[in-house]
Amino acid sequence: MKIGYDAKRLYCNFTGLGNYSRTLVGNIIKLFPQDELYLYTPKRKIPDIKGAITRMPHSKHPFWRSLGVIKDLKRDGVEIFHGLSHDLPFGIHRSGIKSVVTIHDVCYRTFPEMFPLVERIIYGIKYRHSCRRADKIIAISESTKRDIIRYFGTSADRIEVVYQSINPIYYEQQENPREKLKNYNLPEKYILYVGSLNSRKNLLGLLEAYVMLPKEHRLPMVVVGNGSSYKDKVLKFIDDNLISDQIIMLDSVRDTQTLQAFYQCAELFVYPSFYEGFGLPVTEALLSGTPVITSNVSSLPEAGGDGALYIDPAEPREISAAISRVLSDDELRKSMVARGLEYARATFSPDKLTREVRIIYEKLGKQ
Repeated sequence: MKIGYDAKRLYCNFTGLGNYSRTLVGNIIKLFPQDELYLYTPKRKIPDIKGAITRMPHSKHPFWRSLGVIKDLKRDGVEIFHGLSHDLPFGIHRSGIKSVVTIHDVCYRTFPEMFPLVERIIYGIKYRHSCRRADKIIAISESTKRDIIRYFGTSADRIEVVYQSINPIYYEQQENPREKLKNYNLPEKYILYVGSLNSRKNLLGLLEAYVMLPKEHRLPMVVVGNGSSYKDKVLKFIDDNLISDQIIMLDSVRDTQTLQAFYQCAELFVYPSFYEGFGLPVTEALLSGTPVITSNVSSLPEAGGDGALYIDPAEPREISAAISRVLSDDELRKSMVARGLEYARATFSPDKLTREVRIIYEKLGKQ
């Protein structure tokens, strides 16, 4: 089968959308070597993916991803085209090529204040087009499926839920993760947050909870993630509350094994987001054998299963109490780790999730 992918974020994004793209394509290459994969991207920030053919525009076509790429798909004989992050080329429904689109979330509708008006308009056009024209929609959680139906009126039978694949590295524990982190000079014990720095992720709420902790539970906190204006608010809060010696701010970590080491060495991972399409850091932490506290909203209970402890993200006192509870109860921590590992390994098996996507391709190919 010849399968084409919109690979812009595979090659250029190093957070959730890029991780999803690289992991899924890598798993397809591994499990279905007989397939011929084509990756279409306007630019690259990493080397070509082995086992696939990378295509870039022959000229500086400003709308190549949205329009011009269809000529390349036909030239390559692509049978199935998969838009890995919300987008499908305009006219794909008239091309004779079957299409799949993955919808990760609808943040621009649930948190419109985070997006400038022009971006909201562009996203609205792209999402409506993809949901209307795709032969099949993949939602990465039941929560996202409900949002697609709610905001776009899409028929439920056109949507398949396939959870986000996790990088296979997380399924094997590192023997000496501290060695991987030696250049960071981290404390022996720490609380961890991993994620973008924006209002939706709610790091300020976590910091409010942190200053409420009793001294014996106020371990240093390591924050891994990038941000701009929201980061300025975070830094001001840290300074105003005189906790700059307790909060370690680090940029996003691209190397997966290094990020895994951050999870493995943490006493606790806290992720109090107000909304997620899936909640990848929660699952990464569970697979790393780290206790997780996260929000009881959107898709996060799907990501955490019965292995996480849930809080209301709008209640810093509740977050603070949950942190104290986990840090003071060794038996609870052990139970959370065991249940979290069992749930994550069973629910997010890479082979299982990849085969579910491949079955969607097969069914479309037979239509």
